[in-house]
Amino acid sequence: MGLHRAMGFEPVGTYRRIGWKHGAWHDVAWAQRPIGARTGPPTEAAEASRLFGDETAADGGRAGTISVDDPRADDARKLLAEHLSFCREETPPENVHALDISGLLDPAVTFFGYRVEGTLVAVGALKAIDAEHAEVKSMHTERSARRTGAGSAILGHIISVARQRGFQRLSLETGSMEAFAPARALYENAGFVPSGPFADYPDSPNSTYMTMALVAEPTG
Repeated sequence: MGLHRAMGFEPVGTYRRIGWKHGAWHDVAWAQRPIGARTGPPTEAAEASRLFGDETAADGGRAGTISVDDPRADDARKLLAEHLSFCREETPPENVHALDISGLLDPAVTFFGYRVEGTLVAVGALKAIDAEHAEVKSMHTERSARRTGAGSAILGHIISVARQRGFQRLSLETGSMEAFAPARALYENAGFVPSGPFADYPDSPNSTYMTMALVAEPTG
């Protein structure tokens, strides 16, 4: 339920005592979330570019789009510079694992941008570790767009792409300091659980490692 709330779903009803499991009857909850701005005909929601609705749509009717982006673009450079600056200010140098632009241009990395009305408000990346294991990198939301659902949207997109590409596990490294508490809460709400170091990461009290097992999304 926490995961669904984090991804923008709202409760719409409950079927009482309709699900039989483990020898007892249980309630089944229903939830939904809008996709797209819903200002045009029904075909609008099917546009491939409108992958997630912005969480502020109820106020401003805005819709966000997520797509593969170029970390060398001016607006992406700005957000990435803010991300690197934050990481370096809050983390000992030996434990800063954030990727710079050259790292994001690695063929193993896919960089995504989340735009609202053309303005880049959040970025994130998916890095392949091996054929079955991938990693979330470079998650950052522009300050004015925080608490609008932008971070949840781009994280949800990364999870979805990882599933589509056949990865079995998705992991991440973030700071263990108080400044990184909002990031840890975001990942926890999305379904990540604590884990040990992975890939080439060291065991450090300054790093928190999290992971989630991926299940392929239905295609029918």
